[in-house]
Amino acid sequence: MSHDEYPLALPEYEKAATAYTEYLARRPDDPNALEVRWYLADALYCSQQFRRAADEYAQIRDSKTTTQYREEAAAGVFFALSKLIEAEAQRKPPVALPRLEADAILPATVAVPPLQQELIRACDRFVEAAPADERVPAVKTAAAEVLVRHGHFNEALPRLLNVVENAPQSDAAVVCAHHVMLILVGQRDCDDAAKFARNVEVLGVGHGENERHGAVFQPAKWRTDKGEELISIGEKVEAHAWLRGAAREYIRVVDRSPEHPFADKALFQAAFLYSKAGNVALAASVYARMVERYPKSELREPAQWRAAESLRAAFEFERAIDAYAAFIRQYPKSENRAAAMINMAEILEATLQHLPAAQAYERYSTSYPERPDAASVGFRAVAPLEKLGEKRRLADTLKRFIARFRGDPVHAEYVRLAVERLSALKSGQRAPAPARNNRSPFLDDMHAGLAAPHVVTPEKPVQPSAPPCDGALRKFNEAMAGGLARRQGILEPEVQVTSCLANLAVAVKAEHADGPAKGRREYRRALAEDPGCGRALVNLVLLDVRTHALADAVEAVEQAGMTDAYAHAAAGHLALALRDGATAEKRARAGLSLDETNVEAMRVLARAYVAGGKVRLAAWVLRRATDLEPDDGLVQQDLADIFLQSVPPRVEEARAALRRAVTSRPDLVQSWNNLCVLEHERGDDEAATNACSAAVLLRSDLAVVWLNHGRALRGRKEDAAAREALDRALSLDPTIGDDASGLR
Repeated sequence: MSHDEYPLALPEYEKAATAYTEYLARRPDDPNALEVRWYLADALYCSQQFRRAADEYAQIRDSKTTTQYREEAAAGVFFALSKLIEAEAQRKPPVALPRLEADAILPATVAVPPLQQELIRACDRFVEAAPADERVPAVKTAAAEVLVRHGHFNEALPRLLNVVENAPQSDAAVVCAHHVMLILVGQRDCDDAAKFARNVEVLGVGHGENERHGAVFQPAKWRTDKGEELISIGEKVEAHAWLRGAAREYIRVVDRSPEHPFADKALFQAAFLYSKAGNVALAASVYARMVERYPKSELREPAQWRAAESLRAAFEFERAIDAYAAFIRQYPKSENRAAAMINMAEILEATLQHLPAAQAYERYSTSYPERPDAASVGFRAVAPLEKLGEKRRLADTLKRFIARFRGDPVHAEYVRLAVERLSALKSGQRAPAPARNNRSPFLDDMHAGLAAPHVVTPEKPVQPSAPPCDGALRKFNEAMAGGLARRQGILEPEVQVTSCLANLAVAVKAEHADGPAKGRREYRRALAEDPGCGRALVNLVLLDVRTHALADAVEAVEQAGMTDAYAHAAAGHLALALRDGATAEKRARAGLSLDETNVEAMRVLARAYVAGGKVRLAAWVLRRATDLEPDDGLVQQDLADIFLQSVPPRVEEARAALRRAVTSRPDLVQSWNNLCVLEHERGDDEAATNACSAAVLLRSDLAVVWLNHGRALRGRKEDAAAREALDRALSLDPTIGDDASGLR
């Protein structure tokens, strides 16, 4: 399961980890302790507690009493440490490896950090524990790359050469060969570089069974390497372009040679690269193609699993339900089957299919009664049945639940809740309703006129790599690909920066500095010069909506050709303003079909889901938008709205999202105002006053902003300033008199 993409599963794994930890603490000498520790390590890994997971896996790997789980535990240590290093790279990007060219400058020698030293040791222990495992070349490569990045070339070279010589047909050998050549050329050891290039040709590195099998994939591999290199230095946009190019190259090879012995692996890799580049809908279709075309492939099961996960990530929820159901039927012994059952149940509940959702939750608890989350997942059947209103079915479900888990201390709390709920049901009482949000006024940008224009920064052109410029390098490249990659070309076209972005920047500045009228003229000018300037259309429609010029917005949408995702997003925003959530969803999906990474279309889709009461789906959509654009303040603002609309409100998550929003976009009045409300409610009136002061500076014409400002000032005992703010609120909107007069 992709736990990074679907955080809703994390609490269940956290509970499982806690239960396993408590069990081991109570029964350290249990004959099954090692097996329980294995489950604990997996639960820790799946709940993203990677440090603890690595330690638990290491205990299993180093057990003196049995070799059970040793190989997979050794792999678990490696993967958990890799995740820790990935998280560290988010804070401090790793040193990027130089490109393979004649004038490459090698990194200086520096100390290897402790965590990465631990990774190297974990790699070596994995090779010792599982010398025949197919992952050994890749694991050896990971250890060597740590040394290369930190300039320890004498230690890295033997490791790299070991992979090249012992697994020349592996993908890892291709990577290692490039690193060996990089070191030799960087050290200006041209004789050894030329000898190594000849050895590569003799070994057939990267050619698979022979040159015709492996060489055709070399252009795709080089594109992949370029994309990975750009990811390592934080150049996400350019990296994704290269990864998509690599995926297309793999698919082209299969189109030309569908009977190629590695065709199924090529399609699987193409789908994986599409997913990594954010194109999850494309990934799902390629996984499905692989399964249909190569039904006997050893990759069939993981492909079907990833296809279902990709459909969920692409918001194709009904298709995802079908894909999960098929996976559950076809692979009863798969390690991913339990996750598939939970994911399917969550989607059913989120799409308001209450009875199937309840049945799916109960089916999980009966299928996996030994799991520590069996009761917690099974109890989740209660909520959809309560919404369905079928008391008899709810009572029967509770009775089965109590009978199933009574007597097991691990599940005692959920049994108690079930007994209480059944008693209340028999006595005719209703379950207590969750507290609803009755807080002081929040702002909604569609109705309060606060939607800020989206600012776009021109993307940097993709810079093509320099061609080989040295005899040894040319020989090496020809040996790696039989010259095929050089003949076909491996460079992606440069990204063209159009006049749209320049005109858009002028229009946004005009709207901020000179007001709506000037901004409207500049957006229209941008569209006149480039009718395909979709972002300008979105900003124009939002401007018309918040200035109540809906007729102008309708005209702008009607004149636009629905040829890109932004145009559909603009039409979706208009539909939302007209309270037509169904049309908004349709427009958003049409936009995502053209560009599935378009965050503006995702915002529209999320708002349409909220309008239809599918708040959880909206949260999923916005979380994916956050993954794609973590610094998009509008997405964070929308996410905060959803947290505040939850029952009960998820206040802490909303506050964190609002802080991210104003950090990214200090011009978001709605976020400042709502942050002011939340800070005031938790008693931090200094923070509340600062937030409302920012909102007042941005929009002094909104009564609700002055009202909240007055509340915060009153909380700080600044009575005179509070009265002045509340008087200002009343002068702008006399209808808030009751709210304001009680504070004056």
